[in-house]
Amino acid sequence: MSETLENAKMFTQDTQYTKENIQSFEATFGRGFMSAGGLQTCVEMSTILKPVLEREGGAKMLDIGCGIGGAGFYFAETFGAHVHGVDINAIGIEMANEVAKDGVKKGSVKFETMDATQSEFEEGSLDIIYSRDAVLHLPNDVKLDLFKKCLKWLTPGGMILIADYSIGPKSAETLSPDFEAYLKKRGYHLFTPEGFKKCFVEAGFDQELVGAEDKALWYCRTCQREIDNVVLPGPGRDNFLASFSQQQLDDLQKTYDNKIKLTLRGDRSYVMAHATKG
Repeated sequence: MSETLENAKMFTQDTQYTKENIQSFEATFGRGFMSAGGLQTCVEMSTILKPVLEREGGAKMLDIGCGIGGAGFYFAETFGAHVHGVDINAIGIEMANEVAKDGVKKGSVKFETMDATQSEFEEGSLDIIYSRDAVLHLPNDVKLDLFKKCLKWLTPGGMILIADYSIGPKSAETLSPDFEAYLKKRGYHLFTPEGFKKCFVEAGFDQELVGAEDKALWYCRTCQREIDNVVLPGPGRDNFLASFSQQQLDDLQKTYDNKIKLTLRGDRSYVMAHATKG
């Protein structure tokens, strides 16, 4: 097992991302998705990636930390992209491949258990590399090494896009003891939005071709809408409780209430950071 896999083992199929937990996330965030934002995050990402997504013949894409494949299916069926999804969680990959057996209307998808930080792809072979809610598990020096490899793998004009938690404005000044303890417990390694841009430049991307948009309020609204859908009386709640317990619902609500609280008070935020290969 690589060091990266060892560092991330608290988030594998044996811990947080058991099949049952994944299914409860999917019941909350939508088919194929394991984290807040679900399909809507893909739509937000597609506005940034649009120039490359529209390449003739379909963009060749690498999804790092693909989970159960929701983003891959979206980009394939909406834009005709050819998506290779990789993740260290074998159960998530198994679930994605089960859905992939039915095929996609456009483009193509394939999913593989793999540690992207320890892998190699052909130079200049990928139009888009994206990752969602995954690189926070990587130490910052590992992120830098990965971004260097991504630059090599991208075609000219290709893009990398990272959607992930980030350090909020309050924490950018000084980390509170509570938030510092939270990061340590979760094993998170976060950048500020500017930190992402700096890391891209250090990896070799042109400073004029990097960007990072803070999505804090969008993230909070999205979380609240999705949690309300399963917590408040209605079909969403009924569907959730048909498969999962009230305790699981209460735990999920508590987790996401805390995420919203951390974000609104400025400890943590959400960012979409991107860079284009010149």
